[in-house]
Amino acid sequence: DVELSLESAYHLAHARFDDEARANLRQCVEDTLESLRLKADKAGLAMRNDVDPAHEAVVSRQALMTAMRNIVRNAALHAAPATLVVESVPQGLRFTDTGPGIAPADLPNVFERYYSGRRADQQAGERRPAPAAGVNQTGLGLAIAQRVCVIQSWRLEVASPVKDGWGTCFTLTFGQGA
Repeated sequence: DVELSLESAYHLAHARFDDEARANLRQCVEDTLESLRLKADKAGLAMRNDVDPAHEAVVSRQALMTAMRNIVRNAALHAAPATLVVESVPQGLRFTDTGPGIAPADLPNVFERYYSGRRADQQAGERRPAPAAGVNQTGLGLAIAQRVCVIQSWRLEVASPVKDGWGTCFTLTFGQGA
């Protein structure tokens, strides 16, 4: 995971996604979820694709898949055990999980490189323990997703909690041409 994250970060530093074409977003989400199914199952993350079957956008499929994989991987690492639902929104997609949410103090930092809100030194009384030894948390996934969005002139926003003090919602919106 560290190697893949670093490789992605390197390529993003020099990236130009020039493969824009009309894409079926439901199929892109399905491909993303399937590519991470083993990791999600292992973590206890149930995933549901509620994207409208007719939802299409003119996007770079490579850029979209990179951003989505990092958002979903983040849910497997930080929200699970939980359910992640991906659904259509005007000009984009919404990723909502039922996990413990993100502390308000951490929200402004979630897109920063090497930031991980679930550190071994986290405060006592949180809803769940720090990750087990050997669990990789580089703090690069959401930074990579955000960088892709900047390159593409997309917007990636986060809200947490979303319901009754639980859950996190990432909303990915595309440019005017989407």
